[in-house]
Amino acid sequence: MNIKYLIFKMSSTTIFIVALLAGSTFGKEVIVQNKGKVGLTVSVSGLSGIQLPPKGKSILDLPENWQGKISGCSELCDGPKTVADLTLSPTLDQYDVSLSNGFNIPIKVIPVHGGKCKAAVCASRKINKICPLESQVKNTLGEVVACKNNPLIEAICPKARIMECKAESIRVILG
Repeated sequence: MNIKYLIFKMSSTTIFIVALLAGSTFGKEVIVQNKGKVGLTVSVSGLSGIQLPPKGKSILDLPENWQGKISGCSELCDGPKTVADLTLSPTLDQYDVSLSNGFNIPIKVIPVHGGKCKAAVCASRKINKICPLESQVKNTLGEVVACKNNPLIEAICPKARIMECKAESIRVILG
């Protein structure tokens, strides 16, 4: 896959990165936004890691039949991650927040201009704070930065389920 990045500095705190897939004439815009206070490394299936500063966003033009995962991390990127699963289609998009590998940061998947479509969400900031000891993943300072898969996570995030919608674009909010 031939990918080109165009980077525009829009202000001192916001950087827009536009990923254009060469040869793609029809696509769907997926906006990945970092709402957190720290920079994130964002993983997108088929792309190399994207660095998003706090409050930064990346606008991706993905093929209309793209299927993949989007996740982010600020540290310990090989540990459990909250993941946005997307299946794009010309007729009906599917999306969810997957907690099967665990939780590290809040994620919202929001359809844009999709009528009455609902968001898939796991946005609780307390999961890492109340994560059971046996499921905790800590950084070198001893701070809990992720929680391995645990029934507690799914109980706190009932809106992480699979949704279907025909949306003009998709917004994935991390942090």
